[in-house]
Amino acid sequence: MPNIKKPITWDVDENGCFNCTSHHIGTGGYPMIRKYNKTTRMHRYIYEEMYGFIPDGLVVRHKCDNRKCINPEHLELGTYKDNNHDQVKRGRHGRTKLTQEQVDEMRNDWKLKKYNHYHEVAEKYSISPATAWRTINKINWNIEKEC
Repeated sequence: MPNIKKPITWDVDENGCFNCTSHHIGTGGYPMIRKYNKTTRMHRYIYEEMYGFIPDGLVVRHKCDNRKCINPEHLELGTYKDNNHDQVKRGRHGRTKLTQEQVDEMRNDWKLKKYNHYHEVAEKYSISPATAWRTINKINWNIEKEC
């Protein structure tokens, strides 16, 4: 049994979501919990408690698209690519500052060696160097166009 000290509480909404009320919301908008002196997202904790180990390379996705939801029936495993597809289908990928055209241009210019460093790309597109690196290397924006 994990060393969880604070009871988990929630309110049920009209969609059947169990919106966590007992734990603080982290910077990504997810309730956080401490387990074995390590902070983790509550939905990952709930998934593991209900269904078991989360294999490497998989993420816990919300079928309901509600980050505060901890209803085990609303959680499912998938790949990062699955999660990105969900964001596009649900209109949440718009949090980015970039358009598909900018991403295509950025990657093409990088291949053509128009930039020497990621910070040059970041400056041009008003993004962080880390975001430039993730976008060029298809960590971000690794979505097939037919989504």
